[in-house]
Amino acid sequence: MKKISVNAIQSGYPVIIGSKVINNLPAELSEAKLSKRVFIIVDRKIYSSYGNQLKKIFSNWTEKIYFLEIIASESSKSLRVANKIYQVLLGEKFGRDT
Repeated sequence: MKKISVNAIQSGYPVIIGSKVINNLPAELSEAKLSKRVFIIVDRKIYSSYGNQLKKIFSNWTEKIYFLEIIASESSKSLRVANKIYQVLLGEKFGRDT
């Protein structure tokens, strides 16, 4: 596993690269002191391949997990989809710490 630090204007974040890094997600989130309420926006094809694995990995770590499946396309990069994301976040009572 390799970690690369990305320095953005407002804050930085790590990018993790490697084989089977998906299994390390809870540990990485804990290390970053992130909320145990997880909202994942995922491509529908990726979710069909890894959704059950992600649920299993997070089942003992998270207080709440929600997956929002989106079709990967240019039409998904729209205000309509952004609004859908906000509506789900509000409806599921996710906060700014999510």
